[in-house]
Formats: sequence, structure tokens, C-alpha cells
Amino acid sequence: DGGGGLEHLSSTQISLAQGVGPRSIRVCAHEFFHLWNVKRIRSRVLGPFDYTKLPRTGALYWLEGVTDYYASLLSFRHGILSEQDFFGDLIQNTTSVRNNGARLRVSPYESSMRVDETNGGRGNSNGYEISYYNLGWLVGLVLDIELRSRSGGKRSLDDAMRVLWAMCKGGKPGFEEGDIRSIMLQLGGATMGDYFDGIVMKPGELPLEEQLLKVGLKLENEEQTYVDAGFDVQPVFGAPGVRVARTRGATSNVLKANDQIAMIGGTALSGGTTQEMIARANALIAGLQAQTPVAIRIVRDGNSMEVSVTPFAAKRSFWKVADVANGDAAKLSLRKSLYFAGKN
Repeated sequence: DGGGGLEHLSSTQISLAQGVGPRSIRVCAHEFFHLWNVKRIRSRVLGPFDYTKLPRTGALYWLEGVTDYYASLLSFRHGILSEQDFFGDLIQNTTSVRNNGARLRVSPYESSMRVDETNGGRGNSNGYEISYYNLGWLVGLVLDIELRSRSGGKRSLDDAMRVLWAMCKGGKPGFEEGDIRSIMLQLGGATMGDYFDGIVMKPGELPLEEQLLKVGLKLENEEQTYVDAGFDVQPVFGAPGVRVARTRGATSNVLKANDQIAMIGGTALSGGTTQEMIARANALIAGLQAQTPVAIRIVRDGNSMEVSVTPFAAKRSFWKVADVANGDAAKLSLRKSLYFAGKN
């Protein structure tokens, strides 16, 4: 269910691994939103281009990350994703950001502006030290809730996007670096500039817990004990199949990345699509018991062999989103405005 895309002015190119699933739906939504955000609502430097050097803008967190936020939010608003799917996107982006220590020294603006410093000056499409996609998703949520909270649900990030659209539509040259901040001041009041600076221009922990409480939600981290097989799986590209993605612990002594897995514990993985084979493999892995060896048949360098893997007990922390509105009408109303944007 992997997918990737590249936006163009009036079209997009999307590659799908196989079939249309939750991840590829998000890719399609992301690329569709790019028709507005990036291709028309854009930094002035993003076209016409000087192809001899990378353009520099501190707004990639907005152009890519906030696009990702809207891909999740609009898909939820229109029934394509569930509330739990939306929470899952929040958790995935939170986990990615909070597992990266660079968040405490690199701001969303810097991650965008300094991207040309990566890869020996060649740049990348993800960000300087930390992803502006993940940061931008969370920045979008934080700013959206802040605008709604300050205005009692009358103003939102939707309004900011509409103001940017008015500035950029019709072939206009794009917005300047300080325009997003100015729009936040216009919509959120005099102190919104300082708030914006603290979220976008300065590194540090984003106030997700504080913001979610304003809409009656709680982000909490819990620890759980689970059985770790010592390896993860991913598709074999180019043909249906399952291969080892990475290994951990003693399993690293018997399995290697890219080993193709034919059988787990006597059950063959062959048959069906790659998605079905991956699902079958993960279901078998989920059923393993700690300290109980399991036979894994693999193909390595064209040779078939059987190895034994011993799963082990491990602990991990995970984020979850819970409802803590407790009937608070104001918080529930604000959440409804976020979820449904004025729809009944």
C-alpha cells in the first residue's frame, strides 16, 4: 500500500505499490491539495526557477507539512478517513518528531530554509535534520486550534489558506517569507505573532497536549509489554513477496535485511497480492510467543534455507488520543468546528 507523488501545475504523477489502501489514499489527497497549496499558493521563490541552484524558503513546513495536515483533515471531514485514522496520523507525526532530538534545536522554519545544507549541498525533499512534513502537520494542527480557540470557532487555518489563495491566485507571483505570520496576526490578534514565532520560528517541543485539551482531547503516552520477533517485514519490489526489513537482538545473527521470507512456522506466505502476503506475515508474527523458537524459511542469494528465530519479551511506549471533554460544551463545539468546518 505504499505510494508516492510529484505535483505539477495542473496534474500530478502518483506511483502506487499495489492497490489503493489507506496510505495511497493519503498520497492522492496530498497531491490533490497541492493544486492549491504549493502550485498556486506558493513562496515567491518557487517559480520561475533558476535550475542551477536550489530555491530557499522557510515555508516548506507549510507547503508540504500543512498540505499533509489538510490531506488528513479533509479526508476525515468527508468520510474517507475515520476519526481514529485522523488520530493515527496525529500519532504518527508526533512519534516521528518526538523521536528526533533535532526538534529541540531546529525550528520548522529552519528545517525548511536550510534544506540545501543537507547531502553535501545537494539538498533533499524532507528537511534539514528533521522532516518539515512531520513538523508541518503538527504546526498545522497547533495553529488551527489556536485560531479557533482565540475566536470561539469563528476563525481557523482554513481562513488563513483562503487569504493566501486570494494573494496568490490568478498567476500572481506568490507570497513573501513574512506573509504567513502577518496573516496569523490578522486572524488571531496582536499576540498571535509571538505565538506563531514560538511555534514556527523557534525550536522546541510543540504544545500538542495543551492544544488538544482546548478541544477536549488528551495525548498520552503509555508503556506496553509485547512479543518482539526480532525482525520486521516489507514488500519485495517488482514481484509479490515479503522480505526482511530490519532485525534486532539475537535475530540479527540469523536473519539479514532483504532475506525473502517464504514460510513462518510452517505456514507459507505465497499466494495473493503483496498486500495480502504482508498482512499474512504480520498476522503470523503477531501470534508468536516469547522464548518459543519458530522456524523461518528464507531465500538468500537464490538459496533456500531454514533458520530458527526466538522471539523475546520487550517494552515499548506508544501515544494515544483520548476524549477528556467530559461534556464541556465549549470544547466539544470547538472540536466540531475543527472536524466539520461549519457542516451540520
